Amino acid sequence: QGGRVAGHVWAEGTPPAPLANVAMEVHDAAGQSVCGGSTDAAGAYTTCALPAGSYRLRTGGMHGYVNEVYENVPWSTVWSSGTPVAVTTGDVTPNIDFYLAEGGYVSGTVRTIAGEPLSGGFISILDSYGSVCPDVYVNPDGTYVSPAVPPGTYDVFAGGGGAYLGGQVEGVTV
Repeated sequence: QGGRVAGHVWAEGTPPAPLANVAMEVHDAAGQSVCGGSTDAAGAYTTCALPAGSYRLRTGGMHGYVNEVYENVPWSTVWSSGTPVAVTTGDVTPNIDFYLAEGGYVSGTVRTIAGEPLSGGFISILDSYGSVCPDVYVNPDGTYVSPAVPPGTYDVFAGGGGAYLGGQVEGVTV
């Protein structure tokens, strides 16, 4: 028996619209992921049972909206800068809601110097915090699409493509 956290994930707007199938992650004080799940058709979620303590929650996934750490902290920042949520054994901590803004995407094709598509690597998209989204894996045809990112300027790094060295493009505007 533990406590739980419940809330909704909404698309920003008037009125806010519920967002279904948004991944939810719960992290303990050490930053370890302790459980996950996703929102239902009404944008609602309830976490797994958690021992009493302090946790940080964040959204995740590819859904066209910029992921956040609770409360309204861009996912690009360090997760620990989010607002801790207290959990008490036997209780549900309610109304831990997220309001996500629409974002833009970084996409492209990774190619060899000869112009051939290169698969098997990953893309890192970095802003002034050092990381905007989880690494994006390159598809077999060399293409990639990032999760939604907020408007801004980014540096895009390609790596892990077998015998090929990585490359970078700086100053990509979204």
